[in-house]
Amino acid sequence: MKYFQLVLNNEAHRNGIKMAYNLSQLPESVDTFLATTSFGALSSIDVKGRLHTAVVGFHFNKDEKIIRIISNKDSQKVKNIQKNNQVSLCQVNANKWISFFGTGIIHNTQQKVKEATNAYASRYQEPGENTERIAIEIKIEKMLGNA
Repeated sequence: MKYFQLVLNNEAHRNGIKMAYNLSQLPESVDTFLATTSFGALSSIDVKGRLHTAVVGFHFNKDEKIIRIISNKDSQKVKNIQKNNQVSLCQVNANKWISFFGTGIIHNTQQKVKEATNAYASRYQEPGENTERIAIEIKIEKMLGNA
């Protein structure tokens, strides 16, 4: 496995492909890439250990290293994160991509839901009213990509 990783990293380096980002020094190209209204694919693990992927709108706060997502409290992704909080989220646009890895936390307090709703609205548009809305925060531990 280490050989494969070494070959992959050497190939990526030769071709100028960025792989791992330093979370403390993200390049401006990441901001530019995430400023679009593209959606992401959130992957969580269900109770049977299988991947579950859902398309989500999200906002990445670079200073806090947190992604905020709004969702319905009864959604499968929420149920999965409550059982296993390890998640990934990927955004792809043409040949550019970023993958985030981290720990998901479900919040249902009015303050956290408002923060997530405002974050969503700042990137996309104001969502409709939803009394079943909750907030998902992902504390980012690792980022890969080539944006």
